[in-house]
Amino acid sequence: MRTKVLGIVLIFAGFMFFSYQEQWELFQGWLSWELIVLLSGIMIIAISLRSPYRKMMLHGAIVTAIGLQLWGESHLHYWPNHWSNYVVILGSAIFIVGILQKMKFYIGSGIAALAFGFIWWPLAPSFSLIAKIRYVFLEYWPLALIAIGIFLLWRKK
Repeated sequence: MRTKVLGIVLIFAGFMFFSYQEQWELFQGWLSWELIVLLSGIMIIAISLRSPYRKMMLHGAIVTAIGLQLWGESHLHYWPNHWSNYVVILGSAIFIVGILQKMKFYIGSGIAALAFGFIWWPLAPSFSLIAKIRYVFLEYWPLALIAIGIFLLWRKK
């Protein structure tokens, strides 16, 4: 399995570098280090789908999410450039891994990260429901920290 994956990676990398060296127009605009980060994350996910490497799926999802955000920022003029995008993309990656691996902690963490990212999203005040939630969160977030701390202290394992 490892040699097949390595062979696919080498063929793909050789094709990318050869096309860049030959200055093929198709690859000139979007071939960059951000794309290599994105494709590396996708490759880690593909490897993790094999049963002995299941725990690598979260790492691959995080690398893919960061690569997607970096590639979008540098190549798409309409891609939003705000720190909350990282939180939303990472939260969605964690959520998807939680669903695939049936892990409640990952699902909950992904939902929490998604909610946090959407609350801080720059366009959030333009949506009335998110604006109300954002106002309550910004006003009472210290109480939420206290409640989470109490929950973690008294929960039964």
